[in-house]
Parts: sequence; C-alpha cells; structure tokens
Amino acid sequence: MSNLQDIFGPQTPPAVESERQRLFQELKPRCVTLSKCILTSKPNNRELTSALRELYSTLQNVPRDQLDIKLGDYIFFPLSHVFRQYQKLNDQSIELALQCLDILICTAWRLQIAPEMAKQLLILLTFVIGGNPNQKDGGDCGAKSEETKLAGCKCLLHLFESLVRSGGTAVDEFENIPAVGHTITMLLTTFMEADMLELQLVALEALEKLLIEAVKDEDMRASFYPGVVSGLVRALGLGKTTKRPYQVLRVMVKVLDKLIVRVLDDKHYAKLPDTDEGLVDTLKIRRTKPWMKATTANTKVALEQILKLRTHPRLEVRTAVFELSRNLLESCATSLDEATTILVETLVVVVGDTDESLARLAENTIRVMATMGDKIKDAVRGCLDRWIVGLPRVMTGNDEDAKQRVITRLSIAFGLCMELNMESDLLRDMLADGIKESLLAVTASSKTATTLVRATPVQPGLDMLLANRSVISSEGKIARFPEIMVGQRSQMDTMESMKQLLESLGQSSEENGLSLARRHLRDASMRGFSGNERATSIWIAINLLRGSLAASNEMDMYFDCGITEVSTLQRYVIDELLALALGNLTTSVEDEAESNKNATIHCLSLEALSLVAETHKRQFRGELVDALYPVVHHLGSSSVEVQNHAIVALNNIAHSCEYSSAKELLLDNVDYMVNAVSLKLNIFDLSPQAPVVLNMMLKLVGPKLVPYLDDLVVSIFSILDGFHEYEKLCEELFMVLGAIVEESSKRDEDVKRIEPGEDNASGRKRKKRGVIQDEELIQLLKASRDENRPRLEPLELEPSDDEGEPKEFPQKPWGNGKGKSNDLLPNFEEENMDIDDNPAPPPPEEEPPKPPKTYEIVQRITRLSQHYLTHGSFSLRTKVLYLISNASHTLGTNEQEYLPVINDIWPVVYARLFDDEAGVVIQAFQAISSIAESSGDFLSTRIKEGWSGFRKVYIQAHRNLEKERRVKTNNMGVYGINYKVWDAAVKMLVALVRFVDLQDEVLDEICVMCGGKVIVERPDLREALETVSPDTVWLEMESLERSTRCEEKIPVLKGVVFVQPTF
Repeated sequence: MSNLQDIFGPQTPPAVESERQRLFQELKPRCVTLSKCILTSKPNNRELTSALRELYSTLQNVPRDQLDIKLGDYIFFPLSHVFRQYQKLNDQSIELALQCLDILICTAWRLQIAPEMAKQLLILLTFVIGGNPNQKDGGDCGAKSEETKLAGCKCLLHLFESLVRSGGTAVDEFENIPAVGHTITMLLTTFMEADMLELQLVALEALEKLLIEAVKDEDMRASFYPGVVSGLVRALGLGKTTKRPYQVLRVMVKVLDKLIVRVLDDKHYAKLPDTDEGLVDTLKIRRTKPWMKATTANTKVALEQILKLRTHPRLEVRTAVFELSRNLLESCATSLDEATTILVETLVVVVGDTDESLARLAENTIRVMATMGDKIKDAVRGCLDRWIVGLPRVMTGNDEDAKQRVITRLSIAFGLCMELNMESDLLRDMLADGIKESLLAVTASSKTATTLVRATPVQPGLDMLLANRSVISSEGKIARFPEIMVGQRSQMDTMESMKQLLESLGQSSEENGLSLARRHLRDASMRGFSGNERATSIWIAINLLRGSLAASNEMDMYFDCGITEVSTLQRYVIDELLALALGNLTTSVEDEAESNKNATIHCLSLEALSLVAETHKRQFRGELVDALYPVVHHLGSSSVEVQNHAIVALNNIAHSCEYSSAKELLLDNVDYMVNAVSLKLNIFDLSPQAPVVLNMMLKLVGPKLVPYLDDLVVSIFSILDGFHEYEKLCEELFMVLGAIVEESSKRDEDVKRIEPGEDNASGRKRKKRGVIQDEELIQLLKASRDENRPRLEPLELEPSDDEGEPKEFPQKPWGNGKGKSNDLLPNFEEENMDIDDNPAPPPPEEEPPKPPKTYEIVQRITRLSQHYLTHGSFSLRTKVLYLISNASHTLGTNEQEYLPVINDIWPVVYARLFDDEAGVVIQAFQAISSIAESSGDFLSTRIKEGWSGFRKVYIQAHRNLEKERRVKTNNMGVYGINYKVWDAAVKMLVALVRFVDLQDEVLDEICVMCGGKVIVERPDLREALETVSPDTVWLEMESLERSTRCEEKIPVLKGVVFVQPTF
C-alpha cells in the first residue's frame, strides 16, 4: 500500500499519473486515519465517525472518472474492517461507511467488478442491512435505523446495476442461490417494515433489478417467483383504503408486471417439458408444464388481489394496473388462460375511467384484441352476464360506490357488446329484467331503511313558470325532474347511472328497446301488480323511450330530411304512454285517497306527459284539453314531490307547445280550465285541490284570468252558503276570493280598468289650512253678520231697460193695447203658445261608462263577503277584512258604484272594532283606513255617529299598552300584540284625519284623546293633525311642555307634599 506503482501500474500516462498521485496523496491520510481507528481492539465511535465523515466528504469531491478499480480496492481495505465489526458500531458509522462504499460501486466498480468481489459485497450488504438470519431478530441489526438501511439498499441497487453492465453471471451460479435468496428475503422484509417512502422505493427498485436483469437463469428466477409474488401481494395492504403511498403501489405493480411476464411468457411455455422426471434439484426449480399450470392457478389468486387497485383514486396506479392487464393478455394469453376473464374485466372497468385518455386507450385495446380472437369477446360477454346476475345483490347493499361502479361497468360492457356485434334480444331482456329486479329491491329497502338521510324535497319556485321564455337561454328551457324512485340523498347518483344505462339500452336497438318499453307499460297498466312494481315499470319504460328518441334525433342530425317523424312503433309506444299517464292522473283527480297512496306513480305520469309533449312539440296542443287540467290539479297536491313534478311538467309542456311561458299556456286554454274547476265546485266537490288550483292559476295568469271567473265566484258563494260551518273549507275558498281581489288590483295593459282621477284617493287629502289674515277675518265676520241679521228694509227693484219696461214681463198682454192693431194679437199668442206648450228639450245627460267585468266581479265579492264577518272563525274574519282592504283600492276608482257598497258593508266592518280577537281588530283598523282613503268625505257622517266607539276602542288599546309597558317582565315592546293594536288604531286615525272631512269637535277630541306625548311619539299623526287643525296641535304641545316644566320645578321639602298642577 506504500508503493504507488503497485496501485496504478507502470503503464499510466504521465498526465493521468500526476492527477492520480495528487488524488492518492489526498486520500491516503484519510484511509490511514480510518485504519488506525478501526484496527484497534476497542474502536472509539466518535473518532471512527469523524474519520469516516472526512473520507466521505473527500470522496464526494473527487471526480468520478478518477477512481479506478485499484484505487477503489485501496479505499475499500479500511472499509472492509468497518463492516466486519458492524454489530458493534453505531448506525451513524455504518451509514457513512455504506455511503463511501456506494460511491466506490458507482465509480471504481461501475463497469467492471470481479465476480468474487460482487459475491462478497452481496453477502456483506445483506448481513449489514438485514442482520444474521441465524440469530433471533437478526442480532443487533434489527434495530438499524431506516437511514442506514436506505444507504445499504442503494449500495445493493448500484451493485446489481454494475453486475448488469459488467455482464457477469455471479448471481446465476448454483452455489450463490442461498445468498441470492437471503438477499431477496431481506429486501422484501425491509420493504414491508419500512415507513420511509424513499426506502420502500429503493428496496423495490433493487428487487426489480436483481430479479429481472441481474438473474439471467430462468429456472433460478422461477424458483424465487412464488415467494416474491406472494410477498408483494401481502405487502399491498389492501383494504377500504390502501396504506401504501401511490408511488409505492405504482412501482409494485410494475415489478409484478415484469416478473410475471418474464416467468410465464407464452414463448417459454411451448419449450417446457411435459413432465418433471429426471429434473430433481434441491435448490433450483426445473420448469415444466405441470409446474406452469400450478403456478398459473396461484398467480390468478394473486392477480385477483392486485387488480383491485383498478379503482384506486390515483391515475398513476390505475395506469399501472391497466398496463399490467394489457401486457399479460398480450404475452401470457396461453399460460394465464384461467385469468383472462379478470384481466378483461379490468380493461372494461378502466374504459369507464374518469381520465379520458386512459379510458380511450383501454377501449381501443379491447377493440383491437377482440378482432384477434373470440376469447376476448367471450370474456366481455361473460363479464356482462356476471354483472347482470349480481346487480340485484349489489343494489340491495349500502355501498353506493359499489352500486355506481357495477352500473357503469354494465353500461360499458353493453356498449362494447354493441360495438363488437355481440348484443342480442336475449341479452337485452336479461338486462332489463335485472334492472327491474334491482329497482324493486332498492325501493323496497329504501322504504324500510331508517338510518339513511332522506333528501329534503325543495319545491321549485313559481318563477320558473312565470318567466318569459324569450329571455331564457336555450339551455334552461327544459327543466329536469327531481328523482322520485329513491328518497335517500346518497342514492341519487346511483339512479342517474341507472338512467344512463337504460337510455343506452334503448339506443342499442330501436325495435327491441321499444318492445321492452311496451312490455313494461303493459305491466304498469295491470292493477294486479303492487304500486311499487307499477312505478318501476313506468320508470323503466320512460327511460327506454327517451333513449330510443335520443337515437332517432341523433340520426336526424346526420340525415336531415326536413320533417322529423317518429316511426310507427315509436308512435304506438308514445300513445300507450300518454294513455297510461292520463289514466293515472285522472284517477288521482277523482280519488284523493288514490292520489296520496300512489304519489310515485303520479309523479312518473307527469314526467311521462312531459316526455310525450317534448316528442309531439306544437302538435301536443290538441291534447291539452285532456292533459292540462290534471297537471294543474296536481299543483295543489298534498305531496311535495307531486307538486314539484307538476311545476316542472307544466313548464316543460309550455316550452314543448311553443308558448313563451306557462302563463301564456294557461291563458290560451283558460276557458276549459275554468270550466273544469267550476264543474267540480258546482257538484259540491269539496276536495282541497280546487281552491289551490285556482290560486296557482291566478298567480300564473294574473289579472287576465279574472274576467273569466264570474260564474266561478257564484259557485264559490253557493258552497259558502251551504257549508259555512266547515271552517277549513271556508278559509280556503276565501283565500281564492282574496287572490282574485289581489290580482284585480294589479295593473295590466290587457285588462281594461278605470284609472283614478283627480277626485279619487290621490286628491282626497286634506290641504293644510292657511293662517287667517286680519282683513280676511273682518270680511268673514261681516258676511256672517249680514247673513244672520233680520231684513227690515224692502228689497231693491230689479233694474229696468231704456223704455222703462221691466226685463221680465208677462207672456200675455194686459189689455188690447193703445194705438195698435188687434191683428197682431193672434200671432203674438201663437208665438207665446209655442213658447209655453213646446219648450226646448234639455240636453241629454251623459250616462257613466259601464264598469268592466273585473270591477263587477270584485264588487260582487266585496258585497257578498260582508255576511261572513260574523263567522265563528277568527282567521276567516281576518281574511274577509283583508279582502275588503284590498278591494277598496280597486273599487274606489268609480265612486258611483263604490259608495253604495260602502254603505252596505260599513255596519259590519265597524262592528269588528269591538271583536274579542286582537288580530281581527287590527285588520278592522286597516280595513277602515283603506275605506277612508278610497271613499273620502263619504264617511264624515258615519265617523261622527260612531265616534264614541272609535274613542272607546282607542282608549282601551292605549290603556292596555301602558299597562304592558309598566310591567317589566314579558314586555315584548313593538313586537307585542298590545302595541300592534295601538299602532293600527293610530294609523286608522291618521287615515281618517287625512282623507275624511272630520268636524272640528272630532278633531279636537282626537288631539285631546291622543295627548301631546302620542303626538310627539308619532310624527305621522302630528303631520296629519297639523294639516287640518294646527291650533289644536299647538295647544296640546304647549300643554305638554308646561306640564313638563312644572314637573321639573316642583320643590322638595321635608314634611310637605307638593301637588302636581294639571292644565
């Protein structure tokens, strides 16, 4: 070691020799120091670690091409003594030594390593990393850190790479089989026990490099094959969620892929002997066809576990599994014949992958493989049959992910069978029957399940129906129906996948798909089946027909003939679906119990009507006579799901029939819609749907519908007269009447109404009185004096004309006249006769215009509703008063027609001020306020006559409020009922002051009754009173201010009580 020539040799070039001498001189002291530290009886760990760290730092800075084999042997000498004592040294020293050895393997022995050296390093590294297998727990090595094991595994990996580059067969020798087996076992154990990601990856890479490239003997590789495969499969850690990182799983699958292909490749299968006679060996297996068959069976079991990773969430793992399946089908089709089904099944599953590129690649792979033989086709068909049989079992479980997976696989497999021309009528029948059985099982289990979270039905707003479709994008015209077959929120995606499967089944063959739809429609029409079975059949038929229609529309896109016509079979199926839907909906209209019992059937019937309308488009208008009322009728269903479906169906029918909105649809068909409702009311059909339907129609159509409701209003009051003791019925009917009045008050350019003029509500406000000036006061007093004093002097004569004759003279002369001929008398008398006997007719008075139909209907409702203000139901009395309030704004536009109505209803409305229910009193205050605003001075006399009642009610309301305010507990403030009553009373007084010409005595009493505090507290009352009687308001305010000042100045004296003065 002291002679440099012994190391580099005599043939080294001068330049290289000079550089190597410098490198040797740099490394020599580090190696000598390391040798001194390790070649002692008791090495010092601290000094040894320091020496190894200096050597490792130097090696890191040395150019890699400067280290050759001899220099590497020189450096390895002290390192070998370190490895001999690995059981006594700490992990840090062993790790540094392994890192130095790794540099030597990657540089000095990179291209050429001696077989003996490779064998020694293999054994050495195996013992350093894994310990001595003859000792329990591997001696002290069992506690080696993962960093130390990582350095050792890197050394093994680079050692195997060096062996491959050197072309050596050191590991293939027979005597090295135990050492190689020990290394494989150590690598598998290290991999399975490691927590560090990098250590797991390096261990797998070293194992792959050893088995796939370093070991060249096929029999030797086959000897290690069972143990390696079983170990890797055991290390997968499969469960609900795998414990291994996705990077490790990807490498594991790739290692298994390469190993299985190398061992079970078909090109080796034909060369294997048929028997194992004469091939006995204790250490190495001799491959034969029986061995291959047994190994294939075990490999299939292992593949069943490995291929579960095809649904892994990471794309990298799914891609590796796809490549494994593809490579095995290509290279091991004969040897792994038993595993062909699961491999093809994996490819079918990958076709449904979320990654489009991977799914497309898998689909093309199956398509290409299917053209090369029938084995792949049979496997695809077998997968489809197996999934169809197992579909009901999977659908009854609680794993929604598994349900969606099997449905997706069914769709993909069925699509592949279609592409490969393997579908048949029997297959379609099997699939349809399997779907029906699955749905029956799902719906049956969902009804008994109590732990699942049910989806809360959300009713679509009426905005969908009221919106004008011209301003909606084309994407939002057809609304989707909410799912009705299952109620659990977690099952919605499953049912959506089932719909897609049925649609693809309908698209596969128009004739067979429609035949299946007809069969299910006939099952749905049979009353012997249960409601669940009938609903399932309708649902399947709808989706099959939808798929068939979608296929026809797709063909029309490519072959546009100008007219889109459905086939004869499609027309038959559509007609059967329409008849079934109308039959179910009509039955529910006639029988309320039937409607509540089979809500699912009625929802599906509404969906079927929507589909038929979508197919017929504008031609469906002819069916609206029979179909429209059942749809609108179900808007008032007690089931929220049925209401939702009715709203969506009405919206879709309006779009399909080319109406701009549902409002236009109902207005265009309002005649027989109203007739249908009137017929139900005329026969005293007391079902709650009729009032709800009318409310919906009024909300949708608006004031345009009111003129058509005159006969219907008569029918409603007939029912009220006959069944007034039924409170709920009366309330629902008055809800309809209130909706009619409310809609009538809305402005609509198509509804003729009399607009208010100057003499109506806007002009009835009292004008503020001006301050009387001195001159005006004098003239007023003078005029009042002249009017009241007695007249003593005679009245002045009327002025005469120039001839002294009075302006007015008798029509006949007093006598014969002087100096005038009597011949003129007859003519004069004749003229007078004409004047007296034939006076000129007065000009004809203009007749007021006849009020429109809407006005007459509201007037009739208001006049007839007064009789129900004495009903026992306080909520009904409240509704009637609210109706009168709304009607006042509409009727007040025509005083000639309106004032007689006020004269009729005033007594009963006034009487409600003294009702026992606070809510009725509040609504009575509001009704009187509306009447005052619309009728104005017409109420002056009535207010004067009933003022004592108004005063009593207000004082009582104010007293109750003050009593509540004095109580500290249970005081709700402005949210309390006493405050609301008092507030409504004040607002009524404000309306009376503003719009009615009250007498001064009444105004004064209002100011005194309310008091200064209330006037200050309510600015609206103060403003109204100051407009008509500012002096009185000033007096009350001044009185309040004086009382406040006096209260502040009351003296306090012991033994003396001062009295508060009252003004």
